[in-house]
Amino acid sequence: MQGRADQTSPGVWHGIATSRLIKFAPIHAVLIALVTALALWQDWQYDEVWTFNAVKDQSAADLLQYTHFTFANHQVVNSLYFKWLQETGCSHAFFFRLLSLLSFVVFLVANDRLLKILNLHRSLILLIAVAPYLVYFSLGRGYGPALASFSLAMLCLFRKSSNPGSLNGYGFIFFGVFSMLSIFSFLYGYMALLMIYLYRIRKTRRYVHLFVQVMLSITAMAYVYHAGSIVNESDPYIIGTDRLFRNGTLGSVLHWLTHVKGDSGFEGSKLLKIAFLSTAGLTLLSAFKWRQKKDISTSDEAILLFALCAPLVFMVAAHLLFGAQYPLQRAVMYLVYLGLLLLAVATRHYTRLLHGIPVVLILLFSVFTNSHHFAELLLPSLKTALALTGDAPLLVMSHNPNVQHINQLHKIKAPTQLLQSSNDQQIQEWLGTRSTCYLLLPENAVNKFDLNVVEETNCRDGQVLIKHSRE
Repeated sequence: MQGRADQTSPGVWHGIATSRLIKFAPIHAVLIALVTALALWQDWQYDEVWTFNAVKDQSAADLLQYTHFTFANHQVVNSLYFKWLQETGCSHAFFFRLLSLLSFVVFLVANDRLLKILNLHRSLILLIAVAPYLVYFSLGRGYGPALASFSLAMLCLFRKSSNPGSLNGYGFIFFGVFSMLSIFSFLYGYMALLMIYLYRIRKTRRYVHLFVQVMLSITAMAYVYHAGSIVNESDPYIIGTDRLFRNGTLGSVLHWLTHVKGDSGFEGSKLLKIAFLSTAGLTLLSAFKWRQKKDISTSDEAILLFALCAPLVFMVAAHLLFGAQYPLQRAVMYLVYLGLLLLAVATRHYTRLLHGIPVVLILLFSVFTNSHHFAELLLPSLKTALALTGDAPLLVMSHNPNVQHINQLHKIKAPTQLLQSSNDQQIQEWLGTRSTCYLLLPENAVNKFDLNVVEETNCRDGQVLIKHSRE
């Protein structure tokens, strides 16, 4: 790790960040409050309901062995957590999201400590936390626990120790393994960190500890490979691609970072993406002082750059050797996390205010990316939409199980009054037999049918509730 005494002066960014106006504790509290609000008031999401229904009739052994639930939606740690909650009788969405919410608290604490080790100001937690992956800490999915565990592994790694028998050594192995068990595609990220760890302890004589840690890692990787193979063979909907760059892993990450929902023109702007890449790239290049070091393994920048690039090499190898698809967006959110950490380290070398543009730019994009999740809380929920229909028949146009699930939990409408279909002909025939009814449609499907719209209500999750009458 980079020596602390000979670092470049922190420059302008540090001067701004150390202002008395910026306090860490309120930032920390506000972030937790925002994510808690999402966890409390968001509707059940598609993937959450899928997992909820899929684990009902399965044992823990079935879930571990991928016996029946063989889709990528089965994230084993999260599925086991869902199963445990179901056995306790819980049904409120918040409790199924509590593991992710607690993971966010862990994520903030781990990165606060990491920023301190890296001699960075605590306010940079905003850059790292307010990222496109923020919303996943409010959902009952495996991504929050995976990223929190990955950040704890990073913390253990940067607490420089050449003794594999230390708490840091075993902590690194445990949290790294837990991250890839939570989300299998984190395997590539953990492999990169493991290489750095093994290089650091290469001169150790604690062979027993080293053997135990290597065997734990190999066993976990073998399990991930076995279960991942089952998923790849069974899941036709798996989110992956045969490309690494354009329309592939890196392209999806760039789109995720520069995506602003609701404005397709702005979202697809090539100029915006070029500006984003060039400003961030130039800033990172200016920070690479590790060339002056005799041992680049002691450089924070070099360690983060290796951790960021090595997973891409492993993805290419897995694709060529085993036919594995390249993961997209949220499946490689650790790449975004590592990139933001690298950008944060680059702020140590800022000498002009102009150099802070990438940090501000990325933070703004992240705010835009997350803003629509909070804006949706102002719209009627799907539960409210169900209640608005009263005793009238309701047709839901979607494969999405959310509405059925919410209805089953709250018993708002009788089954005979609720029909779920994605077949256009069936929907048209259903409309022809009713004088007055309601339809819950995706926004882009409203104009597909000949409707006499009496009332129209925009709801969450991009849905529109329409009252239709032939009279």
